[in-house]
Amino acid sequence: MKTLLRITLILVLTATTGLVGNVREAKGNSNTSAETETATTAATPIPVSLPAVATVTLSDRNTRSGQVVDLNSEQLIIKRGNSPATVSIADIVRVEFDGEVWWPTGSEFIVIRGDDTIKEGEPVRLEVGMDGFEWVEKEQGIANISSEAVMDIDGEGREYLEGILDVIDGGKFRYVVREIEFDLENQLLIITATAASRQE
Repeated sequence: MKTLLRITLILVLTATTGLVGNVREAKGNSNTSAETETATTAATPIPVSLPAVATVTLSDRNTRSGQVVDLNSEQLIIKRGNSPATVSIADIVRVEFDGEVWWPTGSEFIVIRGDDTIKEGEPVRLEVGMDGFEWVEKEQGIANISSEAVMDIDGEGREYLEGILDVIDGGKFRYVVREIEFDLENQLLIITATAASRQE
């Protein structure tokens, strides 16, 4: 009887140990999957286009208009005709965009003019670290926003980031920038943009 009881206990302990091992393995696989998904999200940039016509409102209430051909944490360069002008970010209240949009198609770019060739959604407000704005083609206003640099979306933190990345999945959508403001104290770009798709 004692021998039978000992054998039964050994079998129970062996089965329990195997179950715990399986649970730990499943949990480990789940963590790995979550880490992979997080890494993929962080590595996916948000493609944006800056329309060709920009109006820069300055802190002295004057304005300048033209095409933004450079933007960094210290200055903005706006070009009208063949005359570029450099403006300190500290002197800018906001930059508003309108006009034609350059759209990448493979290795080329096409110009989109008018609302009949581009379909836009509701605007979103992105707070982005200044080092997270990365130019792709300055003359065409083509840039990327680093997903890692997105601090806030519509006042809800990073909660909607995956939704934004889902919208652009496949390359048919990109975000058209409508306004940029600057939070110098926190080194942030505050970008208002709309998801857009090209109607062929």
